[in-house]
Amino acid sequence: MPIESLNPYNSRWTIKARVVSKGDKRTYESPKTGPGSVFSFDICDESGEMRVTVWREAADRFFPLVEEGRVYLISKGQLKIANKKYSNLNAQYEMSLGYDGIVQLCADEPASMPKIRYSFVPISEMANKPPNAVVDVIGIVSDVSPVTKIMTKAGKELSKRTAKLADDSGMSIEITIWGSQAERFPDDVTTAVSFKGARVTEWNERSLGTNNGTSFEVDPDNEEAARLKAWHEQGGASDVKSLSVSTRGDGIAERDAKRSSIADLAEPGVGTGEKPTYVNVLATLSKINPQGKDEKAPWYSSCPKCQKKVIGDESSGFNCDSCGWSGGECLYRYILPMVVNDGGGAQWTTAFNDIAEQLLGKSATELKRLKDSDTQAFDDYVAERQFKRYVMTMRAKEEVYQDKARLKVHVIRANPVNYAQEAKTLLADVAKYDLPAPAPAEASEAKPMEAEEVKQEA
Repeated sequence: MPIESLNPYNSRWTIKARVVSKGDKRTYESPKTGPGSVFSFDICDESGEMRVTVWREAADRFFPLVEEGRVYLISKGQLKIANKKYSNLNAQYEMSLGYDGIVQLCADEPASMPKIRYSFVPISEMANKPPNAVVDVIGIVSDVSPVTKIMTKAGKELSKRTAKLADDSGMSIEITIWGSQAERFPDDVTTAVSFKGARVTEWNERSLGTNNGTSFEVDPDNEEAARLKAWHEQGGASDVKSLSVSTRGDGIAERDAKRSSIADLAEPGVGTGEKPTYVNVLATLSKINPQGKDEKAPWYSSCPKCQKKVIGDESSGFNCDSCGWSGGECLYRYILPMVVNDGGGAQWTTAFNDIAEQLLGKSATELKRLKDSDTQAFDDYVAERQFKRYVMTMRAKEEVYQDKARLKVHVIRANPVNYAQEAKTLLADVAKYDLPAPAPAEASEAKPMEAEEVKQEA
């Protein structure tokens, strides 16, 4: 039976469909059924497309079998109305497979069966999309960052990388690729890449992110990719504007990101609007204040499970009011005050856990242990991290506390200076002045300059 003919009132069917994307297997805890596993994959045939979610024992059984690009016979699934909040598939229903579900690899895989169905949205229209909207997008990829590891609130390590995506609408946008997709995404790619089911976010004003239901194709075989590659070869991607006000993860500034000065933070109206103000600066970390203004350490005790603040101490144990965790050892996370300087002045700012770890080279737990064991070694270690230069992205927002408004500035990115790129940035800034070249003087007319002429020339 074709996918478009499936409905909840008929359970006697078998479909033949191609898997176009497959998410990671996750575990969950249910108060009724206890722990279990779940994963999802998207399928399509000549008539339509659909999302399939596999639960519990079936998830453990079918996860190794299901592969992207292969064709399967699927039957004995349950259908329900599709939740459009989590999927942009053009399908009225979505399928769940339980213990009696059947997924069987199709030996006579039909080459004519479509691979992925797209409904591409131009990047220029992403600014009008609401947060969490799910879109299909294609563009020329550049500035792919290395894979980095972060710790989730649930205490799990997760891979991520970022890239720049541009199309012939004249705009570019940052996309963050998560999980196993970040591991599979090529490190060095400057061709068309399509993403199905990317999510619109407000990170750095406007950006995209992948999730478990997102799939991507490098250099897809379709008309849109051919058109974009021709546009790129003609130099189109060199003159685009970005919807994302960010600094690339590898320290390279976006082409149209305005380089600012710390003095700009003192301008009227900075951070007073509905949205925060973002500035990109080349600055020196001149002072790390490990004791803080009020003699507090730059870390707090947090829950290993949910990362919320916990109460207690190392002698009596810790308790988390948020998730109910209790134990003898907690995790420590940074709230690091510091001063940064550039030619325009100095600014007190704050770096939270991930950025502070990057600047200090140790986790808050490791640095606390060093301080507890050897105060002098701790002071020396922190001092060595001062007076280093970074390309920083700062977020400034005015907050009201005790009826007083004050500007709060946070460092959201800090990358070591790429001096080759900085030289290009300086040359580009000099070129904006468009100074006329001096006319060459005739050799016969050359004469020594008088003292007054030298003074005027200077």
